Amino acid sequence: MDWGTILYQFIALITLIAIPAVVIFFIRQSIKRNKQVQRIEDKLNSLKKENNT
Repeated sequence: MDWGTILYQFIALITLIAIPAVVIFFIRQSIKRNKQVQRIEDKLNSLKKENNT
């Protein structure tokens, strides 16, 4: 085994680990953002209801 093969396999391993990690990270970020948006929409809706009465 020469260093090129070892390096190539090492990079492939890192890539296989990194891609799912990045995907999971972005999914978590978007879930957090959706929760924040939902909270803001709930506040707006409650304010509208207060104004209507």
